[in-house]
Amino acid sequence: MNTTLYPGIAFSPQAELTDNIGAADTIIPVSDAAAFPEAPNLATIGTDEEGETILYTAKTANALSGCRRGVEGTAKSWQAGEPIGRNFTAKDHADLIAEVREAAKTAEAGGVTFDDGETFQEKYDSGELVGPVGKTGAPGKDGPQGPTGKTAYQYAVDGGYTGTEAQFQALLNDIPNKQPKLRGSAGQVVGFNTQGAAVAVSGWSNPNLLDNWYFADPVNQRGQTEYIGIGYTIDMWKFTTANGMVVIVDAGIEVKRTTSTRVILNQFLTTDRETFQKMFSGRTVTISALFGQTLRHATLTIPTDDTSDWYPSGTASEKVDDMYVRLSIYGSTRNFNLSFDVYVYAGVNGGGLVTAVKCEYGTQQTLARQDADGNWVLNDPPPDKVLELLKCQRYQVCVRAKQAYSMFGVAYGFTESIAVAFVPVPCNLRANPALATNGEFQLYNLQGSNVAISNISIDQWSTNGVRLLVEVASPVLTSGAIYQIRAKNNSDAYILFDANL
Repeated sequence: MNTTLYPGIAFSPQAELTDNIGAADTIIPVSDAAAFPEAPNLATIGTDEEGETILYTAKTANALSGCRRGVEGTAKSWQAGEPIGRNFTAKDHADLIAEVREAAKTAEAGGVTFDDGETFQEKYDSGELVGPVGKTGAPGKDGPQGPTGKTAYQYAVDGGYTGTEAQFQALLNDIPNKQPKLRGSAGQVVGFNTQGAAVAVSGWSNPNLLDNWYFADPVNQRGQTEYIGIGYTIDMWKFTTANGMVVIVDAGIEVKRTTSTRVILNQFLTTDRETFQKMFSGRTVTISALFGQTLRHATLTIPTDDTSDWYPSGTASEKVDDMYVRLSIYGSTRNFNLSFDVYVYAGVNGGGLVTAVKCEYGTQQTLARQDADGNWVLNDPPPDKVLELLKCQRYQVCVRAKQAYSMFGVAYGFTESIAVAFVPVPCNLRANPALATNGEFQLYNLQGSNVAISNISIDQWSTNGVRLLVEVASPVLTSGAIYQIRAKNNSDAYILFDANL
């Protein structure tokens, strides 16, 4: 054979030139001679197509000597610090191929075959004698700098814009002032009106700061279809005057006054000054109401002062059936609150239908939009009734009888006249609740005896239920005995735990 195969070294360690060399130099100083196999052998200088392969015939502790330059590439000058190592070269590959071919010819000529009957040449040609793929080489040099890109202004000019760059930048800076911010789901498209401003379209909606706002299917734990006078009506909504009336109908609720004096149905957004400062102070909000098929909305800036009363007009300039919506602050030191108000004016009509209401951050109303026929429809589907109920149950939980003799909880006899009962609740109430009941109740034991209950009061409350003290008129209870607290023969009984603001 005329070809010499030079051995490699595991993992191809790299060294560096420790001095500058010229194109004719035959002694090459290196930083680590141990990175090279014994002479004679090959080494490569550089890391890309501009490199040079050399053949060294001797090796000292700090140099390769007897070098033949330009075995591959062109012999040239190199600077100290340039990488040098025993890397796999094109010469190695070509020499190996030549050796294999020579061996194949020899084997063929000698009639040498493998156990399966194939000759060396046949196995080589079929690819069976190809070795594993070698290591990936070092990355090449960066390519040349690409052409300089265009600015947005230059693209605008190319597209026909004729203004100055300063005018163009001013237009860009003014975009946030012309397009109200909206929130939506990924993949949805922003809608625009005839003036080019962003408007609410199906699927776009800001979060509603109100709970139980969809009156066409409200959360109504108390279960009445009509409410009159001071107090809570459907969940979260309260009258503060005696002449208010709410009637639940298919399309929403009818808010009315029973005398000529104005009426306000409100929901407290907060009664806490710290929460007010964090969530509402100085914020711009939009309030809106869908009165049947009439939409009204107004944008307000909430004051930063939480010590003064504030009663803006809201949508009062465009009343519907003498109704409008507004926000109000009662800045009393003792009874501070910020509320959303459905206001029935002291006018002729005295109130009417309200289908839905909304309070949202920003200047854009996203409660409702008009469909192709001009009808006002909710911008989004109606809210999840289960989720709305859970939100309302942070403020009150009404445990209702399903039928006569429905069970409300389990009790045990504490004394002859008092039992302790536990009634579970679905979530953690926001505060220590007050108790209200409707109907008559009794204690029932496993032997079938009934004892009439004369009074129920709250003993303790926890994250998952309320412990009650249950008093009976006759001292006949057995200490430690187990009882059920249940309704008597009435299906409209309930126990209400009230933690409303």
